[in-house]
Amino acid sequence: MNELTVEKAAPENASVLTALQREAFNTKMARYGFPPGNGPHGFADSEWQIKQMQENDYYAISWQGTIVGGCIVKNTSDECHIIRIFIGPEYQKRGFGKQGLSKIELLYPQAPVFTLDTPDWDDENHRFYEGLGYLRAGTAFHPDLDFSLYLYRKSGKGAGGRKFLFR
Repeated sequence: MNELTVEKAAPENASVLTALQREAFNTKMARYGFPPGNGPHGFADSEWQIKQMQENDYYAISWQGTIVGGCIVKNTSDECHIIRIFIGPEYQKRGFGKQGLSKIELLYPQAPVFTLDTPDWDDENHRFYEGLGYLRAGTAFHPDLDFSLYLYRKSGKGAGGRKFLFR
């Protein structure tokens, strides 16, 4: 029971996932000098979480039977896009994010590439993703947030051994 598990989230998990996400993003934003409530779209809205469960693959990341975080994945034939991954602040720095994302990647053996984005100012996230083998593939300005996002990519097993070149 000490093992980290990754399971499809259910609507009854929405309030817990919302609370963890709100805490995680508000804590992160405060660390970088942003006021609370400035997280990504829908991060503090339980209804948005349920909508994501219906439209995408939404996973609850649990440890010892307690949900500690979550991950939302948009899976297409071209890529698996990690829309969002989060771990509650009280569970961070224990390897749960690394283990969780690694387990989620294994659920998509057909994926030719995994993609994600993260704020350009978040050095902690950059180190985290790069430590998991993601390569920075570009930058995109996000007008709603008034900052840029670094775009990351990682070759998946579905690439048939091909490595993608990123510019």
